[in-house]
Amino acid sequence: MPELELSTGVRALLIGLGDSPIGTRERMILLAIEQIVERGPVDFNSGLVCDQLGIKHPMIKHYFGTKENLLSEALLWGFRDWNRVLLEALSAPSKSAEDVLKRKIRAEVEWGRQMKSMAILSHYPMVSDNAKRIISVSHASEMQRLFEFHLAALTKLVLAIRANKSFTLDFDAMNYPRTELVVKHPTAFLAATSISWSTHGLVVWSSGDHLSTRGFVNETAAGVSAKIAIENHLNVIVRIAKG
Repeated sequence: MPELELSTGVRALLIGLGDSPIGTRERMILLAIEQIVERGPVDFNSGLVCDQLGIKHPMIKHYFGTKENLLSEALLWGFRDWNRVLLEALSAPSKSAEDVLKRKIRAEVEWGRQMKSMAILSHYPMVSDNAKRIISVSHASEMQRLFEFHLAALTKLVLAIRANKSFTLDFDAMNYPRTELVVKHPTAFLAATSISWSTHGLVVWSSGDHLSTRGFVNETAAGVSAKIAIENHLNVIVRIAKG
């Protein structure tokens, strides 16, 4: 079977697989993600995935049943990778909780830059009604759990920033203080929600080419302007955390 040619962001996704074996099914998912990253969902071609692996097109049905099932698996993998990136950023040692928040935001923005359309679709699977339905039926509970874990971690991070204390992530996505943080610290939880929304806006901005930015003098000016805007907005988000 040919060697997979993957972009930087999709290669990084392999980290989440750990030592798990990568068979034909997993390769098909990775190539589906690569297509979404490079071409977007509208031009997704499941037959091309098979062609790249040198296998026959009916293998889509054999492994996934339908093209939409393959897409839903790809979007779930993208969502898991988003969680992996955030977990790494939140878990690394740092001098202050504020530094952890900045690192988390920058890591998420960089992930969006590398994953392009996948960064948006993994949160909003609007590629097709069937794919959205499959995700709702098969993967909604896992995605909800990962997002709630993310909000719980952000809430604790906000509390650490406001108390001027260091931050340690002492729970995981399988066991997190969902109700406790919301009930005991509603203001911090609301701030965490606002931070999550604001950061997601930066991720969308970073994820691709935008018609509204093509009026800049050149690509360099557009790139510098985007970086300045991101850093300015990052400081706004930090102020939200500080209250």
